[in-house]
Amino acid sequence: MNKFINLHPHEVPSVLSGRQTQFCRVVKPQPEWVNPKGVMFWKTLVAMISTHKCPLGQPGDVLVGRETFDDQFCWTILYKADGEAIFGGTEKQYREQFRKDIRWRSSTHLPKELCRIHRTITRVRVMRVQDLTFDDLILHGFIDTPDVNGIFHSIHYFHHVAFNEYNALPRPVQKNGKIIHYESYPWEDITETREYRGKPWKVIGCPWCWVVDTEGMTK
Repeated sequence: MNKFINLHPHEVPSVLSGRQTQFCRVVKPQPEWVNPKGVMFWKTLVAMISTHKCPLGQPGDVLVGRETFDDQFCWTILYKADGEAIFGGTEKQYREQFRKDIRWRSSTHLPKELCRIHRTITRVRVMRVQDLTFDDLILHGFIDTPDVNGIFHSIHYFHHVAFNEYNALPRPVQKNGKIIHYESYPWEDITETREYRGKPWKVIGCPWCWVVDTEGMTK
């Protein structure tokens, strides 16, 4: 069975280069507690952590990566992550031949026929983001390298920054078409309620995450 994952911009080149084979996504809603036997507890629900509960799939499923793109005509696609165009050219050639002003579209809208990342799921776990090991972060594609300012940082730093970039900002939670509150899931171990745009902002730090291992790829 095919399952889809919207890839973050930094993940696409890591996957294409073969460095990244593991993916981490926040469990929603967050459980109150997870016991050592793999049971998640909520205030009103008890559910076994089994791979079929993970929205990204279970072992044996194919995880299909979607990424940010631009499309001028049917089957003429430019991928933002590395500037590759599906007709075989480069971003420069795409701009010259089709459209100078690129209009990037969300990865959610990329047709499955044009997805170039396909990986088979081998294992699904649930763990807190701060419990990811050094080996896990290596499988996430992170490497010890200087940042844009030439300052050397560890892979833990880069993972911390990347995780917060996509999870620490307040995002609306709606009910019946109306925003009832905002939520965020920062890497830091912080649990509190703030205010954002006149609504409660629930900060749920160091969240439980789905950790999915994969292998193989077709492009």
